[in-house]
Amino acid sequence: MNTSSTSHRSFSVSPSFSRRGQGVVFAALLSLSMSAVAYAGCSKTENTQMTDTTSYSQPADPPTTATPPSGQQTSTQPDASQAATPAQEMSNPGKHGDTVITASGLEYIDLKKGTGAAPTKGQTITVNYTGKLTNGKTFDSNVDPDFHHVAPFSTKIGVGQVIPAWDEGMLTMKVGGKRRLICPPNLAYGPRGMPPTIPPNSTLIFDVELLKVQ
Repeated sequence: MNTSSTSHRSFSVSPSFSRRGQGVVFAALLSLSMSAVAYAGCSKTENTQMTDTTSYSQPADPPTTATPPSGQQTSTQPDASQAATPAQEMSNPGKHGDTVITASGLEYIDLKKGTGAAPTKGQTITVNYTGKLTNGKTFDSNVDPDFHHVAPFSTKIGVGQVIPAWDEGMLTMKVGGKRRLICPPNLAYGPRGMPPTIPPNSTLIFDVELLKVQ
């Protein structure tokens, strides 16, 4: 064997083998690349589906309101009878509970209904009475010994001999009846009052009992 020729011989791959090897390597790389792309696509699809599930979750149904029956309508306005205060009610003529309010502003409460005769204007009535201020202080009475005139009181009615509240309030009573008259200042002694017992512009409260009409 010639060692010199052997030492100078170089190892080389034949052209045909080189081309075949490169094709196999390229095909293997292409297959790996496609597998990677397919895996990435599946992962993205799964992530998108999870995101879409969250994004398109159905909202809760909105609250519903009751619909009134056909022909009826709801109103937001308060009931006037419920909204009115006692003071507002008492300013209107009519009956409010046990209290009657007349057009003049006189208020009265029948403590006992009479069954006898009713007086007419100009007749003489005989009564028992007790008068008080709104603070509860008694200023006059014909049944209280402290006022020194314990005796039935008689007067003509409806002709101006007594305060206007009496002229009005007594004419709708009947003998045997007892009534509480709540008299505003204009139907009592007004701005003058009755010093020293009744201050100016006082509302007066009389409990009266109609004993007789003649």
